[in-house]
Amino acid sequence: MGVGEILAMERAQVSKNRRLFLPLMGGLGLLAWIAVLTSSINSDLSGLVDCIRWLIGIYVALIVGRTVLVGQENALSGAPVLPYFGNALLISLLVILVFLPFLGTAAGMFHYAFGGTNAIWEGIHEPMSDEWWAALPWHTADRGLLAGSALVCVITVCGISYISARWGYCMPGVAVGREPYGFLEGWRDSTGVVFSLIFAAWTVILIVSVVLGTIGFLLTFVHEWLGLLAFSLIEGVLGVALPIVVAATWQSHTGNSD
Repeated sequence: MGVGEILAMERAQVSKNRRLFLPLMGGLGLLAWIAVLTSSINSDLSGLVDCIRWLIGIYVALIVGRTVLVGQENALSGAPVLPYFGNALLISLLVILVFLPFLGTAAGMFHYAFGGTNAIWEGIHEPMSDEWWAALPWHTADRGLLAGSALVCVITVCGISYISARWGYCMPGVAVGREPYGFLEGWRDSTGVVFSLIFAAWTVILIVSVVLGTIGFLLTFVHEWLGLLAFSLIEGVLGVALPIVVAATWQSHTGNSD
């Protein structure tokens, strides 16, 4: 199964179920926009809002996956909500545990590239604005450590993409109540399609990010919040499009639809 075939299936599903998927994309985007507004008004609420967004995002992914696999009329009826949330939480925790040392290494190399300046530590507790980045002493930074930090970040992104694709491949099976079916079975069944799935997912991410990012940049000249709304739609569109990619690929690759 190639990348083009996966993308064609994704487009077909969006066209077929656009009356459901497009409002879901808009709703997730609006939620992301509200989260930014809330954070700017009261930063103490940002953690709670992010948690709510994560939970809603998982539920939307469940609805989207079941719509692709069993149709809109059965998307909510009999949905295995608890198993789906349980697997999503377990996979997220495992990915964090596996790649936390890599992220720590990259952050440490970046920190010491600037001589261990306190500005890095201060930036963690404040918004990393353009002014903060510009204020860093780039002219005296250790180029080797910066390059090393960037390399570790690239390796980490590639690793997270691969592991998430293999473990997360179980989610469509969980969505339709396969028993037994978890992240180990997802790893097994993703053999032979994982790289096509990863490239298809990143293609969607890049296209959506470039198109909506450009629109957001242009709208910023009209009003800052309009531009932010367009940027927020990136999260909304991807929150629906990526589950479609995974579910459509799983359905075609495994030959299961219910």
